[in-house]
Amino acid sequence: MPEKSSAAPIRSSERGDRIAVDILTTRGGNRTLDISSHVTARRIAVFDIEAGKELASVPVNPAHRYRFEFDLSPDGRRIAILEDDAVRVVDLEEAAKPVAHTGAVDEKDGAPHLQIPIPATKPKQ
Repeated sequence: MPEKSSAAPIRSSERGDRIAVDILTTRGGNRTLDISSHVTARRIAVFDIEAGKELASVPVNPAHRYRFEFDLSPDGRRIAILEDDAVRVVDLEEAAKPVAHTGAVDEKDGAPHLQIPIPATKPKQ
């Protein structure tokens, strides 16, 4: 079954130079048979209007239970995301930085695995 993406609510910064869009990726479904598709992924994409490019992509839970909202800060540098009972504030400058990984592959099944570096900490003395 093909995957599809669709955009829903849009929020903008106070000056209107940045917008945030809720993007859903769905799979399955058939309009002829009246079968609904299901959401497989969800992200908030933030775009710079003047530059015409995507600044950041913030993944969110595709299966929230009862409440989901998001909004950009007036200056467009942060985004607040409400998922059910938890609010998360994301600094878009940090979210736009690429994630370093080694591209490790599982020896048994050949599936790729993301390796996230953990900062070193000083041992307690």
